[in-house]
Amino acid sequence: YKKKSSPSSKTIIGIFQWVTLFQELEDPYYQAIRSGIERYCMTENLEIRRAFQSDPDYMNTLRGVQGLICIGKFNDKQIQLFESITPNVIFVDMQTSKINCNTISLDFEQAVVDALNYLTSLGHTSIAYLGGKEYLNDDTVYFEQRKDTFIRYCKEHQISYEPYLKETEFSADAGYQMMMELIEAGTLPSAVFAASDPIAIGAMRALYQKGYRIPEDVSIIGFDDVPMCDMMVPPLSTMKVRKRELGATAVQRLLDRVADPKRECLKMCMATKLVKRQSVSKR
Repeated sequence: YKKKSSPSSKTIIGIFQWVTLFQELEDPYYQAIRSGIERYCMTENLEIRRAFQSDPDYMNTLRGVQGLICIGKFNDKQIQLFESITPNVIFVDMQTSKINCNTISLDFEQAVVDALNYLTSLGHTSIAYLGGKEYLNDDTVYFEQRKDTFIRYCKEHQISYEPYLKETEFSADAGYQMMMELIEAGTLPSAVFAASDPIAIGAMRALYQKGYRIPEDVSIIGFDDVPMCDMMVPPLSTMKVRKRELGATAVQRLLDRVADPKRECLKMCMATKLVKRQSVSKR
């Protein structure tokens, strides 16, 4: 693909981000993905049009784009709407069973397996799951691959998890409240897998307030590797996500599609990496 040289002939890339207010404020995940997209577009001299769910007239904003990157979770009706704007659409951080849909997301299944393999190798046999729910535009709950994989893994490896399964929001406040519920129930697991770093950080705060030690009493592993993880006491073990690379790859694949509209649809999964720090220890 050759980028255009004159400003008047630039390829126009639309970016649509569908997130709730609390995600935008507290969870840097989508912000970093969008940053990766925008940085790559700048280096390739691509024009960007940004639109968000809060925009009352986002369809007009996106009219005329040659390619569209949609960040977040979308139902079938929304997918059809975006494909009516341009046939060159790629969905980031979403998986779908639709055959003719271009998607790029994380390999959540392998990420959870890697995290749980690490915990079980250290002798943990009771593990909590603290997660969040994401809702589509029609108020249906998006399928959460991390929770599904966690449950299957625990069942296959005879790990106690049922009393410790919590799911509300992807925020530090939610992590704090979910951990408080576990503490007040009178029993704690030996380890916690949090589906996001903000959840893990909130859970750590609750444990400290109640006098528990990390990792001596409870080990914790998060998901994302936000910059704050290194500054926590102790530093938080987590699954590292290369968010900016995820965004840049989405642009690359979209440009391939713009250059060759007949190209087969692509479904990509990017790997994560386990970062071992001091919030996890042997049981």
